[in-house]
Amino acid sequence: MAVSESDYVTITLTPKQVRWCDAWAGWRQENADRVKLRGHNNASNDPLIAEWYHILGYRGELAGFLVLNALDPAMTWSRKANVDAVGNKIADYDAFVDAKTAGQDLHGMPVQRYDPESKKKNKGDPPEWAYLFILGHEHPKYTVVGWCWGKEAQAAVPLTDPLGKERHAHFITKDNPILKPISELVAEMRERRRMKRAGFVGYDENGHFVHYCKCGAWGGKSVGAHITKGQLGEWFCPEHFPQQPGEEERGRWR
Repeated sequence: MAVSESDYVTITLTPKQVRWCDAWAGWRQENADRVKLRGHNNASNDPLIAEWYHILGYRGELAGFLVLNALDPAMTWSRKANVDAVGNKIADYDAFVDAKTAGQDLHGMPVQRYDPESKKKNKGDPPEWAYLFILGHEHPKYTVVGWCWGKEAQAAVPLTDPLGKERHAHFITKDNPILKPISELVAEMRERRRMKRAGFVGYDENGHFVHYCKCGAWGGKSVGAHITKGQLGEWFCPEHFPQQPGEEERGRWR
């Protein structure tokens, strides 16, 4: 489903949010310098220009987060670092969604070419990631336009260099039919989390004991669980609890 202007969502950042974004953008630039990450695809290594791209990107990321989080509070944002300790890219949201903020409403969202054989730390934009198109040309207003898969962008649009800076990329304009509404991205994010947690019984990153059914729903009843003895058991949602015909209910819902 292609997007229309009725699908766009615009966020106006407050002065406090802008200052917060700019401070974190400065930290990201310092982190890139620390891991000796150079500009990808002929991007400028001039400190002021590089920091400006971090500022624009971070402001757009916050706008994208505010939109997605309002629809899906369980989503996550890698708001601190966008590269790991050795310089590999980290997706902005839920480990597979990357925000792309365009500073002008002209050429569209740039999806970088991907070269898996490259010896550089930054190999480009992974084709299996989703890319969220955000327009930031009316600062402090940021408009979330839509999204597409990297492989779609890299297959549908040839490499071009509209700015004439030897920075060829796949530019996705806002009228491109491969762009999809934000609601579909939210559905994909929820489904991926559901599949990732399916059948998981254990402790989460906050030390909380969590237990999910094999379908990914919350497991409210267990079989074979005795937590004080270290037996975590198997947990089920109401639909998948293995109740035999005529058998009285076992366990209890939590």
